[in-house]
Amino acid sequence: MKLNPFAVLVWLSLIGLVCTQASGQGIAGPTNGLVCYYRFNGNANDALGKGNAGVLYNGAYYTNGIGGQPNGAVWCDGAGGYVLMGKNETVYPNQILTWSLWVRPEAGANGPAFWDDDEQSGGDRGLVVAPTLVYGGGLFFNVLPPDAPLISPNPLTPKAWHHLALTSDAAGQSLYVDGVQVATRNLILADHTGRSSMSFGAGNDAFEGPNSVYAVGFKGAICNARIYQRALSPNEVAEVYNAESGLPAVGSGSLVTVNRAVSLSFSNLVAGAVYQVRAAPSASGPFTNYAKPFLATNSIMSFSAYWNVADGNQLFFRVEAP
Repeated sequence: MKLNPFAVLVWLSLIGLVCTQASGQGIAGPTNGLVCYYRFNGNANDALGKGNAGVLYNGAYYTNGIGGQPNGAVWCDGAGGYVLMGKNETVYPNQILTWSLWVRPEAGANGPAFWDDDEQSGGDRGLVVAPTLVYGGGLFFNVLPPDAPLISPNPLTPKAWHHLALTSDAAGQSLYVDGVQVATRNLILADHTGRSSMSFGAGNDAFEGPNSVYAVGFKGAICNARIYQRALSPNEVAEVYNAESGLPAVGSGSLVTVNRAVSLSFSNLVAGAVYQVRAAPSASGPFTNYAKPFLATNSIMSFSAYWNVADGNQLFFRVEAP
């Protein structure tokens, strides 16, 4: 069958999301390189069972989680409440890593949701929710002193759950919000060997001073915090987002229609899920990724100038959770 570049309904199948499971631990999503996982479901224990438990300080307490389940997240009040994980050089990664966590910020929340303190002046790094700061974004990753921060272009919606992730390897760092990459840079993280001290909800470094934005605590809820000793791929970050979001399973009814050779329309999507378009020269494949994963904001979506193929090319399309 030849592809009509102006109007054709093409063959499609949707592969549902398949979540890998850590043996005996019931952890959805990628587990290769996962060194600790804090659900904050009534305790600050490491779900991997490695004993890397945190301690709640200054009034932090447990609250409802992503799906509204009781004791499914930890609440930090923005005035000093946080969870201290402390030092564990044998577990916590240093320069090659992924941080992944969910936050539900209150309106005007300013402060670190995740913090890696190096116990000296400067060099601290973290994921900071800062909708009203001069950085202008709803989220940024930075190292002190400031060195080209990664900034989210859009603010985080108050009182709504958002998935945040940072990946770092020898090529640089990438920042993700709700399964989609929003910023990158090509700097190498400093070596924190012997100095890292992890915390959620606030920084714990008195060297920065009480007037520093980093000394202000995050106000809101935090849950499902993961730390990997490798940089997850964009598809793996999207897999974590889909696995933990509480969205309905991505079914087999989603359709793609090619209206023109350079335009795609989608229907029956699961709003809030992340998808990726894939193409092949035949119905049997092999299928390869095209462009970046996208976040479905509605069940029906379309993209103009998304695809560019020559008249008469034979192509088959499908859309699936990456």
